[in-house]
Amino acid sequence: LIPKYSFYGAAFASCVTQLLIFFLLFIFTLKFTSIRFPDLRFLIFLATIMISGAAMSFVISRPQVYYLNIFISIIIGILVYLATFLVLKLAQKRIINFYGKTN
Repeated sequence: LIPKYSFYGAAFASCVTQLLIFFLLFIFTLKFTSIRFPDLRFLIFLATIMISGAAMSFVISRPQVYYLNIFISIIIGILVYLATFLVLKLAQKRIINFYGKTN
């Protein structure tokens, strides 16, 4: 896979391997611990992290930020991630309070 497709093959193989490890660890966690999924708070928190990471990735991949000094790009990425995370965290509290009151 890697010799034929170069770094794309390596990236694909790495993603497949990481997904396999994730699902195996998820199954073992359910089997050997008292943690039960899906918990609404956990799923919302996971979505918050993923959306914040996607926003950061989108901003730092723009040419205006990408070609800046690496330290400035890192600081911009951190600020975008934290701002998105905090906004979504406030929304998360409202969602949990809303569903907690109705159920």
